[in-house]
Amino acid sequence: MREAIAHLRDGVTVWLNGSAEAPFVYDEKWGGMVNCGCSYNDKTMSCDNKYPNCPGLTDAGQNFGHGFYNDHHFHHGYHIYAAATVTKFDPDWGRQYFEPVLSLIRDIANPSSKDKHFPVFRHKDWFLGSSWASGIGLINGGPYPNGRNQESSSESIAAYEAMVLYGNIMYEVWGGGKGPPKP
Repeated sequence: MREAIAHLRDGVTVWLNGSAEAPFVYDEKWGGMVNCGCSYNDKTMSCDNKYPNCPGLTDAGQNFGHGFYNDHHFHHGYHIYAAATVTKFDPDWGRQYFEPVLSLIRDIANPSSKDKHFPVFRHKDWFLGSSWASGIGLINGGPYPNGRNQESSSESIAAYEAMVLYGNIMYEVWGGGKGPPKP
């Protein structure tokens, strides 16, 4: 079990500490965490680009449109779930990476209208009762023909489940609701 948790820890840490070849970056224009993108080279088996050269921010086809807010709740949900699992077995790791994980959560489900860095519930439509996946990308110069879609309700539910699991485990880690230490 320790080996599995160590492997999962390594796999999620690279995304949270900024050392991934195509790291997450904060987008000031739309207020969110987006992936820099990777111009993958089959010969070198790595990205030809390095931050701040981020093709994912100009090419809606990169990383399933992540730089254009496509599927954020799906993608971020996997990272959040992994972080919750690692934190269950390594609370110190959870404390260390609390802020980066919280940034992913705030990107997809920020509940506060007072937060100046992320919009409120970016992907959740409370009136229709579903989430939207398609982001802000354009096809042939126009919006997606079918509007914002929700092609995977199971991944949406998994993302929201991941946030609940993460919240529950961090509640325990911070001592039953005391929260992170104040500076």
